[in-house]
Amino acid sequence: MNHTAERAIIAYLDHSFRNSSHQGIVQAVFEKINDEYYPINTKEHFCDTKMVFVTAGYDDLESRYTHELFELRVNETSKEMEDGKCRYVSTGQHASPIKSKLVTAQIIKNVVPDHNNMLITTSNKPISKLVFLENDDILSGPFEVVSVNIENESFNEYLVELSAVSQEQRSADQTKLLQSFHYSEIHLGLVHEKVTTIKLGANDFTVISDLKDALNHAEKLIDHISDHDLVTRYGGMLASNPNIRNFSKGQRDLIRKQVGTIREFRVHKPRFNKLFDLFDLADAWPHERKTLLDEFIESEKGKEILQAFIDDNKDEYFQEERARFEERLTQDMADLTESCNQLRQQKAAIETQVRQANEELKNSVNIDFQKEQAAEEASKLDSTLLEKRKQIDDANNDLNQIQEKFQQYSSLEEMENYRTDLSAAIKFANNDLEKLEEQKDNIQKQISDSNDELLHELVKLKPRVDMLSGVLKKEHKEHISFNTPANTKLESFDTTEQSQFIESVSEQLTDFGRKVDFEDLTNIITCVSQSQFTLFSGLPGTGKTSLAKLIGKAAGLDNRLLNIPVARGWTSQRDVLGFYNALSQSYVPSATGLYDLINQMQAQNDGDVNAPAIVLLDEFNLSQPEHYFSPFMEMADKESNRVIHTGDQDNPMLAVPEHIRFLGTINHDESVQSLTPRMLDRSAIVHFEEQIDGSAIIQSTSEKEAKVKQILSGNDFIRLFQPKANTALPDEVQNILNDIIKVLYDDNTKFGSQVIVSYRKIKAITNYYNVASSLMISDRLTALDYAVSQHIIPLLNGFGEEFGVRLQALQHILPDALTKTNSRLQRIINRGQLNLHTYGALL
Repeated sequence: MNHTAERAIIAYLDHSFRNSSHQGIVQAVFEKINDEYYPINTKEHFCDTKMVFVTAGYDDLESRYTHELFELRVNETSKEMEDGKCRYVSTGQHASPIKSKLVTAQIIKNVVPDHNNMLITTSNKPISKLVFLENDDILSGPFEVVSVNIENESFNEYLVELSAVSQEQRSADQTKLLQSFHYSEIHLGLVHEKVTTIKLGANDFTVISDLKDALNHAEKLIDHISDHDLVTRYGGMLASNPNIRNFSKGQRDLIRKQVGTIREFRVHKPRFNKLFDLFDLADAWPHERKTLLDEFIESEKGKEILQAFIDDNKDEYFQEERARFEERLTQDMADLTESCNQLRQQKAAIETQVRQANEELKNSVNIDFQKEQAAEEASKLDSTLLEKRKQIDDANNDLNQIQEKFQQYSSLEEMENYRTDLSAAIKFANNDLEKLEEQKDNIQKQISDSNDELLHELVKLKPRVDMLSGVLKKEHKEHISFNTPANTKLESFDTTEQSQFIESVSEQLTDFGRKVDFEDLTNIITCVSQSQFTLFSGLPGTGKTSLAKLIGKAAGLDNRLLNIPVARGWTSQRDVLGFYNALSQSYVPSATGLYDLINQMQAQNDGDVNAPAIVLLDEFNLSQPEHYFSPFMEMADKESNRVIHTGDQDNPMLAVPEHIRFLGTINHDESVQSLTPRMLDRSAIVHFEEQIDGSAIIQSTSEKEAKVKQILSGNDFIRLFQPKANTALPDEVQNILNDIIKVLYDDNTKFGSQVIVSYRKIKAITNYYNVASSLMISDRLTALDYAVSQHIIPLLNGFGEEFGVRLQALQHILPDALTKTNSRLQRIINRGQLNLHTYGALL
């Protein structure tokens, strides 16, 4: 490289000189070499000091690029170099903002936040427009910095809002580097040469250069579009389609068909599916909103806010009550004043009558001829006098009570003054009322303005509102009966009855044109009876689905063998069972028929009068079972209450009977989901190794001859193959099982990762052996062979040469009599050695 040529760098401000503010030093961070950016002095030597002397215009740089990176064109100085001096110089006019987003980005230690709440907290303000988030040496990004706010001034904490990059990013040759609203995951070790740490002020910042090169190392691309952007971008696209009149529920099938024809749907199909899920979630919003409001009002914070609002507005609320009180008080005062006047008048009249009576009595004493009459009159007058005195006392009591009640008003003048004070208080309250009315008018105007804005937004979103407020049309569904009466009642549940039932099914299979080995059939029937989940595993064409259907037919299950083809994209209970529609106030069963089957099995005597039910989930792992089948997973344990919550107010709980079993067929290729340890631990996995043998296909009999003779009740079928209580394994079998578990659990690092055999698996193997060992008589260890191959071999999944050593150690301790187990283990070892030491029973 010609060192006298101009060089392009990315830099940040260091300091200006005290005696000259237009001169200063900048620190070089990255250098552009052949259109790529490298940390300074890593690709080619720049300068030992990593600094550039700005000879003019430094004060202009300070006004433009405080706390951020910028581009700068520099030239080598023509002066003689001295140790510790800058080798390159420039001026402020040679600086420019970083034009491309993909030049540099800051790396911040943080996990990726939720796509609907892209907020992180940092101790320093970001110095670049794009950032990467780093967690456990994985870079996630880039993300755009939308806003930065100070969250805590005391501790200099910043609240940074991020967003996924909204525009697709391409390189100069139009190679797509990053899709819109996506972010990449990049291992830090792959781009470490483009990463450097700089000191800006008192803080250290880690930055990465040349994002185009970094994105070429992306190991994973993740869609991170928010629900808001999803509805805005694609909901608006749907609303503009002339073939879509509205978004009501009744038109959703039409909408799905319409969008299937547009290019955007084919490119972003998962986003459209997520959009439809959001539409479904919106159906439940009115109920959720009411619940949230109720919870908020009942919370301490809600009560505090409500009380504060009442306190602020109590004058307005109590104005009418206060007016009524004042009116009632005024009337009471007038009534009491009138009563006092009347009592005073009565008292004066009585006292006058008493004086007159005394005077008459005194005059009549000296008249002898009127003595007797006077005595009689005196007696009458005494009685009258006593009565009048009593009336006076009563009047005095009433007066005292009135005076005591209104003792604070010693005169009518004081009462009048109190009334005047009340009038002044009312006038003052009326003034407050006028102010409140004015505030009310202002608030109503603000509300009116807000309503106008909301109405404007609502007009724009009308198609979406129509869709969210629609009601699905109920279609008539023909009733299907899932009742299959049993025709056989068992009196005993021993090996003889077990053998007779298996032979009966075997004969029916032969009548239907399929021949199955007795021990293989015993194995399948025992697994189905004892295990909540039984999986048929193998390559396509090995007869898994057809055998499952024929066994159900041979057992006389009829409609109680429910065949459900699993579809790709099932994500929840609603796909396989159904969901409660809050708008239509009804439960909407899935088209699979599973809800109808379980609903018809709710009768308490169903297990006594009807056959068992088997739900056949064909292509069980085409979607992730833990997602769409999660409500049924915990039923693998005896402790389960076997209840599913539907959300339906009329039928909130659905009891899943003990005599229903789930049978799944699984394949192993790139089109299906791998089974997780949680599913493997709860399932008996019957492996179909070979293609179906031609000898197994025979000529079937007529329908009359193929009629099922023995149909057990659901409870009898489950009880028939249950082990006896507290039955332990024989010592020989228990020792073999202990040796297997010990080798798999050994935590020696030379064996690689451990394999845990759970208590649930050990119990399942014990139960299976105690029933099947008396039916499988070809060898004393045949039942153990089937059990280990179905319950332990599927758990063997690991990586590395060390894990291969563990498998070889297991192979070394296995008895030769375990032929199926040895054969499957050898296949796992052989395939793992061919696949770069990646071992898996289901690969």
